[in-house]
Amino acid sequence: MASPQPKEQDARVYDYLNDKIQTSADLRSLDSLLNTLKNQHSLLQQQLDQVGKDLDEAETEQKQHSSSVLTKSHEYLQRQVEIDTRLEKVRTSQTVSDVVSNYRRNLDRLKQLEIAKGYITILQAVNILKKQTQDVIASDPKAALVPYYQLQQISAQLRRKHEIAEGAAVHLVEYVEQATAQLWDDMKERLSKQFQTTLDAVGWPTQDLSLEKMQQFEAEFVKILALRKTDEEIAANVDISTFNTLNQISQSPKYAPLLAFTALSKAFALRFRYHFEGDRQTNKVEKPEWYLQHIENLIREYQPFCTEFLQPIIDSGELRNHDAVQEFITSLLPIIRRKIDSDLPLLVAQGPLASHFVQELIKFDVMLRDEYLYSPFGVDPDDWRGVTHEVLTINDSDFFKKWLAVEKDFAFTRYENIIAAEDAWAIDYDSVEPNETKPTKSAFRVKELLELVTERYRPLQSFSQKLRFLTDIQITILDKYHDRVHSSIEAFKMLSSSIGRAVQGMGKQDAESITGLTGLERLCRVYGSALFLGNCMRDWGEDLFFLEMWEELGSRARKNTIGGLISSIASLASASQSQTEEEGALFDEMATSYSTILREAANMIHDLTSNAIREDLKAYYKIPQWQVIDDAESKESGHSSELVPLLKTLSSFCPYLSRFWAPNVFQREFRRVLISTENYFLDSIVSRNQFSEQGGQQFFQDMQAVWSALHQWVPDAPGVMRRLHETCILLALPAEVKDPDSSEAQRTLKHVVDCMFEDNQKARAVMEELGIYSLTISEARNTLQRRVDSWQK
Repeated sequence: MASPQPKEQDARVYDYLNDKIQTSADLRSLDSLLNTLKNQHSLLQQQLDQVGKDLDEAETEQKQHSSSVLTKSHEYLQRQVEIDTRLEKVRTSQTVSDVVSNYRRNLDRLKQLEIAKGYITILQAVNILKKQTQDVIASDPKAALVPYYQLQQISAQLRRKHEIAEGAAVHLVEYVEQATAQLWDDMKERLSKQFQTTLDAVGWPTQDLSLEKMQQFEAEFVKILALRKTDEEIAANVDISTFNTLNQISQSPKYAPLLAFTALSKAFALRFRYHFEGDRQTNKVEKPEWYLQHIENLIREYQPFCTEFLQPIIDSGELRNHDAVQEFITSLLPIIRRKIDSDLPLLVAQGPLASHFVQELIKFDVMLRDEYLYSPFGVDPDDWRGVTHEVLTINDSDFFKKWLAVEKDFAFTRYENIIAAEDAWAIDYDSVEPNETKPTKSAFRVKELLELVTERYRPLQSFSQKLRFLTDIQITILDKYHDRVHSSIEAFKMLSSSIGRAVQGMGKQDAESITGLTGLERLCRVYGSALFLGNCMRDWGEDLFFLEMWEELGSRARKNTIGGLISSIASLASASQSQTEEEGALFDEMATSYSTILREAANMIHDLTSNAIREDLKAYYKIPQWQVIDDAESKESGHSSELVPLLKTLSSFCPYLSRFWAPNVFQREFRRVLISTENYFLDSIVSRNQFSEQGGQQFFQDMQAVWSALHQWVPDAPGVMRRLHETCILLALPAEVKDPDSSEAQRTLKHVVDCMFEDNQKARAVMEELGIYSLTISEARNTLQRRVDSWQK
């Protein structure tokens, strides 16, 4: 804005003065006017200064705005150029995929930057937690565990996320896990060294500690107790079959003792190495019982120390569920495992040593279970399978397979020796009670062999391993013996058949081997062998050990967990076809096959004895006429001379069979023979001949001679052959009364015939009078008609 011109200013001043001073009186107020003008001037000057300041600020803002607009204009132009460039690229690109690919690459770079940032954050946290742990581990182990567990949680979370992301951060996960494991190892090493220093100071392994030394020991023991296994390590499922050595089991956290006990056991490990891993005479691979006994002695010696001194310390802290004796045993087992690892190659190379080693190791396991109820912490005592199971399971059961081969070779060699022995098929009268059926010596020895095998594998904890012993050795031996006995009876049947005799051209020796007492002995060997082993298998089937195997077999069969093995077991060990039935026993099927042989042998013994009796009765059968036998001759001889061969056969067969069979079996089986003989007499003698009074009485005397010969072994022979006895009574009826005063005066042939043929009522009455109860009325009438004088008046 332009300043007013001087003339214009003067005119305005002139007009102002004329307005304010119009009279002389106004001059007196001139001072006041001047003051007013000064004030107005001052005010106007302030306003002018303010306007000037506002003007400067407005100019400054204007300049800044102009600069900003210019800058934005330049940026706009640059962006316009970039957009034009990108549009040009889009217009010149061949496919849209190029743009998408470029966009994705940029996104991937952004993600990688974010991942890298996360990596750095995690690594920083890991390093911080490691430092915090290392700073306090020596003075306060419990406090050191706080950052360590945080680090452990980070490691576990990374592992889970890593698996979900399908291996996206493998290097980071490995680094954190290694860092966590290394930190744990460092913690254990530092505390172990501190504790070892204390142990050396107090003179461990002595148990006689002064009060000062006990306090020193306790202080460091409490510190090292802070380092313990996690719940995850305790609950971990460890498959020891994947391990190549037993030492790997010792290194597994699940089977590791508390760190304190590991330190305590170092002194014992050094002593063990000196005695059993060096060149001393005590280091003998054939004497595993020496070092096992040494460990057992240590356990027994230090049990009071663990119970009375260590256990109260443990109970006063957070580990009261730990048992000091159990932890002490756990700390000693790695010593045994290391020794076994070094001896296994030598044991495998020498079969008998392997078998002895397993048996001694089984005894050691039984001792730990029975005396100390041992199991590693976190493992139920019923689930701990023992060091033996570890040895037989590691490396995919390699040692078990070799040991099984040794046991199988021993058992099969022993079986072949049993069968090849000269007295293999001799009847063994001394191995059982006199009132039992006698086995052969081979059957008894096979039974002892099978029971020995059972005791070898009974303590094993693995069902599949026990099943291998059962099927590969015991069932195989039973099957072989069955085939041997079965082939014997089949050969006997072949020689006995007419076709067999014709084909083979049987000689005298062969004929004698299947007849008479020789043939009987041959069949009795088969019978005794089959019966004895069949009974043994039924007894074994009721053994708790085999009952549990049977139940486990059925359970696994239903779950289909034993694959193709079940089919062979089903056929050999009585598993049902459906594998769902609870009934039965492990050896039922095999016992049934032996029972089949037993029945065949029993029937063949019956047939041989019956045939021998009939052969002996051929001359007796040919007696020409029973109706003309001389009475004097009958009284003089007592029994027919043609009966002598039969009496001789009975006098040889009966003593042999009564000694061989159990009394009840002899009575049962020989009664069958007597009934068969009775039928022969009735069908071939009585039914085919006519008898005079003397002939009937002679026949009765002959039968009484037979019964008298049998009386020592079958006292009730007439009762067994009741029908024949009653037939003899009828055939021997007197034709006339010889003693009118006797009670039997009316029992003449004529009286009986008259009653028998008059009516049935009288027939029954006279039969009861004569003591005839087995024959029917019709059979009695037919028998009376065999008397030539039955119708004479």
